[in-house]
Amino acid sequence: MKHASSFDLLRTLVPSVLLIAGTTSFARSQQVRIDSLVDLHGIRENTLVGRGIVTGLRGTGDGTVATRQAFVSYLARTNLQVRPDQVAAGNYALVNISAKLPVFARDGTKLDVSVSSIGDATSLRGGELLLTELRGSDGKIYALASGQLMIGGFEAKGTNAKVTRNHPTAGTIPSGAICEAPVEDLIPSLLNEQGELSFLLRQPSPENARRIAESINQLLDKRNIGVCTIEDPRNVRVGLLSHYRDPGSVTRLLAEIEALTIEPVVEARILLNEKTGTIIAGRDVRLTPCLVQISELTIEVIDDPVVSQPSGLSRGETTTVKKSEIRVTQESGKPVIVDGGTSLRDLIQGLQSLGVDGQKMMTVLSELHAAGHLHGRLEQR
Repeated sequence: MKHASSFDLLRTLVPSVLLIAGTTSFARSQQVRIDSLVDLHGIRENTLVGRGIVTGLRGTGDGTVATRQAFVSYLARTNLQVRPDQVAAGNYALVNISAKLPVFARDGTKLDVSVSSIGDATSLRGGELLLTELRGSDGKIYALASGQLMIGGFEAKGTNAKVTRNHPTAGTIPSGAICEAPVEDLIPSLLNEQGELSFLLRQPSPENARRIAESINQLLDKRNIGVCTIEDPRNVRVGLLSHYRDPGSVTRLLAEIEALTIEPVVEARILLNEKTGTIIAGRDVRLTPCLVQISELTIEVIDDPVVSQPSGLSRGETTTVKKSEIRVTQESGKPVIVDGGTSLRDLIQGLQSLGVDGQKMMTVLSELHAAGHLHGRLEQR
């Protein structure tokens, strides 16, 4: 039996477009590999940076004092002595160079290089990077970069018009840097100081940490080589017996652990991006009974008690459960009815079927969250 409420009374006063959003749920969670949920502590890439000169530009370079001095210094290293005022400007440019140094890089490993202008150059198209040292945060040289630039943008201009596409003052050099011997000093150990594999969850979660530890322990128990423990919601550690800590054994075990799968718990979160008009919501986001009205739009979330009666031959008990429904009403139009439910997805689908635009939809979700009826962490960008 349906009990009368203030919502029923209000519904009789509001024009007749009625939508009851459904219980359609999000797709069931799937098994996810552990290596997509965690990072091995201490194993990460590093950034290398440098300052260099790009030459071969057709009058599109820069002529700043810093660029002239940098070019003169480069020529001095090649035993060519000139003064800054003796160097013509426009055919070269001062640039910033960066590259990502991957984990376990060795002497001779090739890296992709990013190059961008520092001065007032208008284009780097056709330029070539002179040999440049790339250093780490400790100031040591770990790679040397050089080569022909690939530019994705362009600029064309005439007497009274100019067209620019993308960024002609930035480009890349695929495999443009080669690692030097000191890079091998950065090769990390897979095990921490306690002889453990330490995994850091990318999204801290007590439940996901528990599931990961249980999955790893099932693998370790079969071989009797160690145990996995939970340090905190972000850190899961794998302690190994001393005879199983050699690099080869640890590497093989790491590959097996990363291939294990669990069904992760996803945080109930709503992301609203007003710039792109994007709304992303987790499947566990829920609504509680409330009423929101914005302009001509009215939303009702109603819980109705329903008696659940077992069949004659079953041993179940008669209980009262709540049946929930969402009703979205506008001032004009025809009723649209879907099965009842209280998930955020149902509400959004209902709003879309009524032609509610993205901006108003974001306003509705923000107000529901502010009032405490939309349950999930809200992020706005």
